[in-house]
Amino acid sequence: MSSTFGWAKISPRMNSELQAKGVAIVRRLLSGAEAASLKGLLERAYAAADNGTAHVDAQECVRAWGGVNVHLIEQFGIDEQELTPFLRMIETRATKEVGPSKLIPNICVFRRHREGRTHVPWHIDADGAGTMSYDPCVNIWIPLVSVGRSLPSLEVIPGSHIFMRGLPLLNPPSGSGAGRSDEWVDQNFVHHDRLVAQLEPGDALMFDHYTLHRTQPMDSTFGTRISGEFRVQLVCRTALAWRFLTRLSRLLPPL
Repeated sequence: MSSTFGWAKISPRMNSELQAKGVAIVRRLLSGAEAASLKGLLERAYAAADNGTAHVDAQECVRAWGGVNVHLIEQFGIDEQELTPFLRMIETRATKEVGPSKLIPNICVFRRHREGRTHVPWHIDADGAGTMSYDPCVNIWIPLVSVGRSLPSLEVIPGSHIFMRGLPLLNPPSGSGAGRSDEWVDQNFVHHDRLVAQLEPGDALMFDHYTLHRTQPMDSTFGTRISGEFRVQLVCRTALAWRFLTRLSRLLPPL
């Protein structure tokens, strides 16, 4: 097997942060121009949903949770070949950060957030986004606008992935989500810090699919946030090393 599939090829900083904290920030994973181009493509998709020319199911997803499923992009009148270069780009750059990775389009989505009803409560992707079968899995969350100030970013709990891996997954009714209440989170993570990432277009927040996160609470927002959730599965020796180091990290004191 090629040596490029070894854990040693992974960025040491990213290796350390993701294993210990379950979250890491990568600046400029996409350039400003690349982020702007992807945003333009998504604005066309959302315009199709808003003006009624997108498929009826696609319109409903946008109304319900601001969502555009990557593998269903053609329902919005967008040729999938327009999106493919971005997916390849992100997969290639993710590999440079976390090791050999495979992007899984059917669990990747875009979201438009501009009102309270699209606020997402505390959850983990392993049950909230159905990623368990792709373990070990990393969410590469990329905003296409500036977030963390006037528009909401994500709020995450570093280190929560270790505790959450020891709990049974939620099995909610279809379509109901798999959120944890604020009270449950406050009780179980009283000694954990919270991280709200201030990001520019194209920056990436990478986190383990067992890391607790939610939409950053804001009293009011100014404008529209469009972001992408690009989920990759770690492959070959990377996956084995990831599982081993996660088990090992459970023996360490909490962060």
